[in-house]
Amino acid sequence: MKSTGAFLNDTKIVTRGWMLDRGYNFEYYTNILHTKKGDYFFCYEFGHMILEEGKVLIVMTDRYIEFKTRIHSHPDDM
Repeated sequence: MKSTGAFLNDTKIVTRGWMLDRGYNFEYYTNILHTKKGDYFFCYEFGHMILEEGKVLIVMTDRYIEFKTRIHSHPDDM
């Protein structure tokens, strides 16, 4: 599957407390995407952006799918 790098349709807005109650660690992330709207902190294909009033936007991208495929490929295949 070729990555588009776009956000997939399944986005949610939840509270920071809801995520903390479920064990989410805001200090752990694999990369950051800087946009005009703000910063998205990603843990592999799942990302979040801190919004106003304790809200958090959760997004998912297919970008990690391509990255994971390349990691498992043999170097001679690249």
